[in-house]
Amino acid sequence: MNLFKSLKRELNKYLELPTHANSNAPLIFKKQMVRMYVYQLAILWFYQRKDRRPARVDFSSSLLKIASPRLVDDAQVFFQKIVTRIKTWYTQESKDFTVEITSRKMDAFFTSLATELGVDFDGAAPFTPRSIDWKAERAGSRSAIA
Repeated sequence: MNLFKSLKRELNKYLELPTHANSNAPLIFKKQMVRMYVYQLAILWFYQRKDRRPARVDFSSSLLKIASPRLVDDAQVFFQKIVTRIKTWYTQESKDFTVEITSRKMDAFFTSLATELGVDFDGAAPFTPRSIDWKAERAGSRSAIA
């Protein structure tokens, strides 16, 4: 929940930047399917990548009432990597919004993007049998600090 709140806040904030606000990005990212894929990629990016371990350890043990500023800042790094790519791809594939993009094309694009980001839709994921063992995760971060 902490991560989702932070992702949602940062995506909205990132799309308000003049570079994106004055383009077709807000239209693209209002589409539920696009947002669903973006949030899924972002969650997997935080969940699977080793360089995100400190954020996982810090924010996995308690719920926050508001989005964590630190997680929001971390999410900005993620959105810098993907927003322009998605905007460019979507505009090209939809022929400037004259054609609806099929779910098959969306699946292929986001699977390719996931591979480039170093995440796997079939890898470790929250609330699945492949989820992180939090005791081992915390113990691993303590041994890395020591």
